[in-house]
Amino acid sequence: MTSTTSTTLRAALAIRDLDFAHPGGLRLKVPSLRLEARGEMLLAGPSGSGKSTLLSLVAGLLEPQGGRIEIAGEDILSRRGAARDRLRGERLGMIFQTFNLLAGFTAAENVMLAMLFAERPRATHRARSEALLRSLGIEEFDRPIEHLSVGQQQRVAVARALAVGPSLVLADEPTASLDPENAEKVVELIRGTCREEGAALLLTSHDPDLRRSFERVVDVREFAAGGGGEDAR
Repeated sequence: MTSTTSTTLRAALAIRDLDFAHPGGLRLKVPSLRLEARGEMLLAGPSGSGKSTLLSLVAGLLEPQGGRIEIAGEDILSRRGAARDRLRGERLGMIFQTFNLLAGFTAAENVMLAMLFAERPRATHRARSEALLRSLGIEEFDRPIEHLSVGQQQRVAVARALAVGPSLVLADEPTASLDPENAEKVVELIRGTCREEGAALLLTSHDPDLRRSFERVVDVREFAAGGGGEDAR
């Protein structure tokens, strides 16, 4: 194996020559973007600048006009259908602004559902779910998700994102509806859990206060303008 291939495999995310044109007018051009294993990156920019679009591209939920997106060395864009779903399920964790938890299911069941596409023996799903929830302060495993507080639901969403032991966690504006004090707590919860689980984190936010706490900050407007995407404070 060449050193170049080995380096690629170590990266949680590697984007090259990505080109995406949205019918509504947004254009993203990403010559190169790389996030090492266990690394952290804040993708910054105002609302509507393309942060969520870029995360959707990384997750393989949108199709670009060209380019390559590697998740832990695997090109997600080269996969189709069930093969792409499987790669997404095994290598990616996703935290949504609105949680996207399933009503009528318990906290544990919401976490276990994330493991359906992963190659984890089904007999281990319950124990893995409970261990993650417990580590995040949730002991009511069998309580329906709609009966939990908003803060508890957020923790369940974090547990679900880490359930499969992903290489990369994508967190899309997880603090958008929170006051500054609670926003800081949620970000530290997500970052701390990713570190404990060995996952890299790509988090989007339009909150300028978050820039001070991340070593790597990339402003998505650099890509929207067709620039080089240099790290920007």
